[in-house]
Amino acid sequence: MVIIFLGINLNIAGDAGFIILPPLAAILYMSIGRSPLLGMVDIVALDVLVILYLVRSANVRAAAAWLFVPYLCWLLFATYLNAYILVANGTGL
Repeated sequence: MVIIFLGINLNIAGDAGFIILPPLAAILYMSIGRSPLLGMVDIVALDVLVILYLVRSANVRAAAAWLFVPYLCWLLFATYLNAYILVANGTGL
């Protein structure tokens, strides 16, 4: 929940959310004991941020949105892998 709140608020200040959210998520993930559930929450929050960025940037400049499509594809693949790990290994709680 904190990661989602930070991501939304950082998007208001610009694109800083994309710079701060992944390292913050890694720090939280490692400090809580490598929880696959926390990793899934984080990556879904990042998915939402990227989709919001794509929608907002498409209104300003379509080329900017299209340049983010490969990143979104990679991120969705990473989400799929994380979901598989979560299903195969349980929540880790």
